[in-house]
Amino acid sequence: MDLNNHTLLMVDTFNTLEIWQKLGTHQRAQLGNIQHVNDLLDLMDYIHEEWRRSANETSRLTNVNDKLNRQLGNYKIELEKVKGQNDILASKLVFANAKIGSLEGELLQYKQRFKIARDEFKNAALDIPNVVRNGKRSSSLGFLPGKRSKQLNDLDNLSEDDEYENAPPILHNRSISDTHIMAGEKEADQLNTQQSLEKCTATTTSTMDICRSPMVVYFPGWTKGRTLEQCSHNFVSINNLLSVVSTPFSYHCSICPRSLGIKRLKCKDCNMQIHENCKKDAPLPCVPMVKTPQSNNPKQRPRLADFCPDSQPRIPKEILRCVFAIERMYINNVGLYRVPGCDREVKELKEKFRKYEPKLEQLDSETVTTFIKKFLRDLREPLIPFSSFKEFYTAVSNKNNDQLRYAIETLPLPNRDTLAFLCAHWQKVAMHSSENQMPLENLAKVLGPTVVGTDSKLNHLQQPIVDSHCHSYHYLEASKQVEILYALLLLDHSYWTSFYNWQPNNPSMNNQVEGTPRGMATTIKRRAPIIN
Repeated sequence: MDLNNHTLLMVDTFNTLEIWQKLGTHQRAQLGNIQHVNDLLDLMDYIHEEWRRSANETSRLTNVNDKLNRQLGNYKIELEKVKGQNDILASKLVFANAKIGSLEGELLQYKQRFKIARDEFKNAALDIPNVVRNGKRSSSLGFLPGKRSKQLNDLDNLSEDDEYENAPPILHNRSISDTHIMAGEKEADQLNTQQSLEKCTATTTSTMDICRSPMVVYFPGWTKGRTLEQCSHNFVSINNLLSVVSTPFSYHCSICPRSLGIKRLKCKDCNMQIHENCKKDAPLPCVPMVKTPQSNNPKQRPRLADFCPDSQPRIPKEILRCVFAIERMYINNVGLYRVPGCDREVKELKEKFRKYEPKLEQLDSETVTTFIKKFLRDLREPLIPFSSFKEFYTAVSNKNNDQLRYAIETLPLPNRDTLAFLCAHWQKVAMHSSENQMPLENLAKVLGPTVVGTDSKLNHLQQPIVDSHCHSYHYLEASKQVEILYALLLLDHSYWTSFYNWQPNNPSMNNQVEGTPRGMATTIKRRAPIIN
């Protein structure tokens, strides 16, 4: 009995110890969890503190950024003001350079006059011992005090183009009497008048082409027998500013808008003057420079001839530059001549052509083609004048290529040469129609109303169009214009190129006259125009 009790007591004791160990283990585990929780709370406090510090830093940086943005806006405003002032100063500089050029030109002219006057004074001094003969005073002088020298009058009457070629011979008067002086001056005036009439008869054409200009035969002009692609510049170095003839192109680079210094390059063929470092950007072909047409009436449109060189081929420089750029870079562009360009960029291109040679490779093809169309639309008359519409449409309606060629060849020279150059160009565009999607039919539809002038402008005052039929009339008129241009584009490509690429054995040039100088046009008697 006692043994059993002792055994039970031992078992209870061991159970109690085991429970006590479990309680100790549990107590120690509880103490460890509390420490872990404390660590987590400390970490959360640290993270919260860091977040608050980051928020403050973000707010500070945001304020700094706003301040910098305000300063940047102020700087941009100041930059625009400085640009405006710079543009004003640049325009003033251009005006000042132009004024300097004009004054230097006048200075050269006065130097020439003073040289002539000095030579006449020397001649007067040499003739003094022989002024008294048989009791009468005589002299061979053409210069008298109080009377203007005829040499100076002749110098004033000379134009820039014929100053050295068409100057009348100086008349030497034997007597100093007023009668002889007046007679000599009348003879000189008659000679000047006769030469002016001869010049006008040889070169003047009517704007409305009421009386059609005579047919002229083409001789190698400024191209000197080369093709347009072969006309390269012939630059020479110029160091003496006073040796340059004063023209609007003399003191400004033709490539960039900057003014020229004393050292420059000048093309002997086209008179283009550029900086030496601009030589690589000189555009081809080499085309004679033409002064920008100036009109006293701003509402009056310029003539095509105002933009053309004096010798053949008479094609405007602007057209040549744009066409060469299109054929070199843009001929495969989809919708060429159909997609319109930006009006603002077209106007800017027009202004650039007035001042210097623009870089067409920096423009879109739409801008260049739209400039060509606008250039043709802004002329006083289209390429095919209003008065020639009936003749062209009759030839096209009869499908008579001989009549059509005759109508082309009897156009005024600027119209004929420019039309030939553009038609050959549009034929090249149509050759790439698989890429640009502009066959001859599309080109005729897009360009016909621009190129072909109708007779409605001449007849609308005598035969006013009723409003109810106005739409159908203009539609019919436009279809005729398209039909004419399409017929022109169907002519042989070699036929068009023969007008501006001189070829000695070309059948279309077989009416040349011997003894005619190179670059001159010979008048040929032509038959009466075709009339319906």
